Amino acid sequence: MPTNELEQLEHSTRELQRKFNDVIAPDREALWRYCMLLTKSPWDAEDLMQETLLKAYASLAQLFQPIYPKPYLFRIASNTWIDQCRKRSPVQVSLDNEEMIGTGNLRSEEVIEAMEFLLDTLQPRQVVIVLLVDVFDFTIKETASLLSTTTATVKSALQRARQHLRSANARSVLQDEHLHDDTKIRHALLDQFIEYYNRRDVNGLCSLMDENITEEDGSVFRVYGRDQMVKSCLADWQKEPRVLESRRQTLWGKDVVVVLHLYEGSAYLHSIMRLSVEDEKIVKWQDYYFSKELLEQASRELQVPLDREKNLFGNSNS
Repeated sequence: MPTNELEQLEHSTRELQRKFNDVIAPDREALWRYCMLLTKSPWDAEDLMQETLLKAYASLAQLFQPIYPKPYLFRIASNTWIDQCRKRSPVQVSLDNEEMIGTGNLRSEEVIEAMEFLLDTLQPRQVVIVLLVDVFDFTIKETASLLSTTTATVKSALQRARQHLRSANARSVLQDEHLHDDTKIRHALLDQFIEYYNRRDVNGLCSLMDENITEEDGSVFRVYGRDQMVKSCLADWQKEPRVLESRRQTLWGKDVVVVLHLYEGSAYLHSIMRLSVEDEKIVKWQDYYFSKELLEQASRELQVPLDREKNLFGNSNS
């Protein structure tokens, strides 16, 4: 297919994705809380949520039936997480965090108190059933439909899970993640990155990057290669009129670069970046500029107000 036709298709696809984002907007908060409960980590929750949204958008053309946003999104998130669990062992991280639970109508506090026990002892599909029914108020019939199973199977799994919950002691476990790549070389590279970033030095940043670097922000954009980054996102960033300042921070067990917008004597959380390093070069640049739910969580964790000048959050500094 000629390049110009692909470019026309690209433009049309972006417009469709904007409409898709508008339709699912009312259910994003519930989906985020669900991903947080499943993964127990804001970083993994963001990955699961973005993968869910990508799959949900990509699968629309293959469906020939009525589609209701919330069940549709929860079905994809559930199946995606179950598939991930089959491939790897779950990471043990504390779930004793009210912000992960949100303000939904919970039927029993023992669901939350014993969630760690539940995640440790039940199969992933059973965990999903408990969360869908006891936390997010899906009916037995709706849950069976979401998981492509029978109501009898859901009832049986739910009964066994609740028996485990009743026998579990409420516990609160705080376990810090230990970085495997927390080395002097990595910290030195991040500090150099921050110095170049704060000086708006594109050439300096490029000197730290692998030529095949990938930059991405969830499902919003993805750029391949250092040269393309210079032409696109870095060119836009260099023209950014706002006063931005970056700093290195440990957030939820990961080294990140926090970008602050300095405005009228105050600092506002503008974005968060995670840099993957191999052979003393940055090979992946993950920018969470558009990750609304993760930034809101980070704002509370860092105790830094959000950058309200971003359209993502509205246009006031209140």
